[in-house]
Amino acid sequence: MTCRTTKSGNNASPTSAIISTVNVNGMRVGGPKILSLGDGDLEMDMLNTLVDAGYMGPIGILGLRENRDAAECLQESLNWIERLDHPR
Repeated sequence: MTCRTTKSGNNASPTSAIISTVNVNGMRVGGPKILSLGDGDLEMDMLNTLVDAGYMGPIGILGLRENRDAAECLQESLNWIERLDHPR
């Protein structure tokens, strides 16, 4: 399934019921394409699209960034998710 978000709203394919795992990363319009979650401007739309489609499976976090330690990038993304779960 390809989930696309548009300015008019979220759009998810009916095939979302058969997806077993999704990997996400932060993204910004115009790049760079891979950022830590929370550093982009598209990740909330991506996650909302998954929720709206009824996705309940595991979500993996991508941390593949040039010139950055993968563990550091992944920790930044986990920190963002933690803030979503426990807003200040």
